[in-house]
Amino acid sequence: MKPYIKSKLLVLALASLAREGNVVHFSGFARKMNHIFYFCASEASAKVPFNAYFEFMYGFKSLLTWFSRIIFSENQVLRLNKIKNKFFLCKFYNELLDLHKIKNIMLVPRQITASLRTILPKFPILLVTGPRQSGKTTLLRDAFPDYRYVNMELIDNRNFATEDPRGFLRMYDKNVIIDEAQRVPELFSWLQAKTDEDRQMGQYILSGSQNFLLMAKTSQSLAGRVGIFKLLPLSHTELKTANLMPAEVETALFIGGYPSLFDRDFTPPQYFPSYIETYLERDVRALTNVQDLSLFRKFLRLCAGRVGQIMNYVALANDCGISQITVKNWLSILEASYILFQLPPYFENFNKRLVKSSKLYFYDTGLLCYLLNLHTATTLQNYYARGSIFENMVIVEMLKNRFNTNHPASFYFWQDSNAIEVDLVVSESAQVNLFEIKSSFTIKSDFWKGLTAFRKDAPAHISGSDNVVYAGDETQPRTIGTFWSWRDIPKL
Repeated sequence: MKPYIKSKLLVLALASLAREGNVVHFSGFARKMNHIFYFCASEASAKVPFNAYFEFMYGFKSLLTWFSRIIFSENQVLRLNKIKNKFFLCKFYNELLDLHKIKNIMLVPRQITASLRTILPKFPILLVTGPRQSGKTTLLRDAFPDYRYVNMELIDNRNFATEDPRGFLRMYDKNVIIDEAQRVPELFSWLQAKTDEDRQMGQYILSGSQNFLLMAKTSQSLAGRVGIFKLLPLSHTELKTANLMPAEVETALFIGGYPSLFDRDFTPPQYFPSYIETYLERDVRALTNVQDLSLFRKFLRLCAGRVGQIMNYVALANDCGISQITVKNWLSILEASYILFQLPPYFENFNKRLVKSSKLYFYDTGLLCYLLNLHTATTLQNYYARGSIFENMVIVEMLKNRFNTNHPASFYFWQDSNAIEVDLVVSESAQVNLFEIKSSFTIKSDFWKGLTAFRKDAPAHISGSDNVVYAGDETQPRTIGTFWSWRDIPKL
């Protein structure tokens, strides 16, 4: 049998497994196509590592996405002429056989999965938000393979949901993942009525990256009915589990945690320009009144230059040439879409004058480094803001540890009028734990200065552990507290 004929069998089988337009259930396809794949591979004497099931499945995703764009037309009708095209079939066949050549393509187990499965039976609706391309869709389709999938980025699905919400919820009545749900905010009130009537737990799973619209509508329509989770880019815990953790701290800072940087041959300077443009065009322009995207881009880079610093709205407005009101509006956009966040000050029950403005941090240090025009990891060795970027990484990784395990905590910093500070104050489980963060490779006694000052001035009932996180390799418990290596951040 000629290769293109065997590929035709493969293509027809794939088409029969298509769901909701051009979206394919990859795990179901991989299982059902196992024998066909082996047949094609053996015919070409190719050695495909199918024993790495999840590795194959995740690598297959990009190929199937390309494939489905080709064979499905705008109205989701299969293009039979494409299936008959020998050149196209041979190309698909060869691309399929080349999957075994792809390095580092794998589905990284996400730490948050256990928490999602635990909470799902307790709420009618589960909501997973997070930055664009943080892995939400891949996570949900892998964790809940029995759920049907509807992508609201597709205009036909959006029109169906907005023009005929009753019909939409009649067709997708239970066990459904609604991706990019913020694109159809009108649907939320209908979901409220539907879930109230059916009283079924785990009925719907919503995901979305444009949190500023999604959360507002959710709070209005779905309060008390939804379990909310945040999925950030890959954590150090997840990277270690997948044997993908960078060996050097500068590399970890430079790359960050976006999944595409680990499952494809992207470098950060190759990946982040398109990421930023997609964010500006699809999120900022579509959902806000920002007219000058170049000015917004400048504002984003100015924010990167202020990482780890006390927020000064007047200075930021003057540097960007915009009003303070615009600064606050644009910051709210960046925060709600998981680009950056503000760390509030801790000043509870202190009798002395303290700083009461927030600090600025980014959700991913890879993106931060790109915005700072850093093009190689080695540049970070002597970079003037290395300490602030390292501080950013530690704080975000500790946030991920809590988001992924569904352990709520409140994060702050502390600084008095003499600029003596504690980089991170974590209030959790009736304790107030302190963390000083230093990018030094060497332990120094003066690292404890801020921690000591906090304990001295704090009321007696405020107690907890004292810690220093540094860039060295060895964790050392001391009488006064613990020096934590950056490699042990997953334990914090």
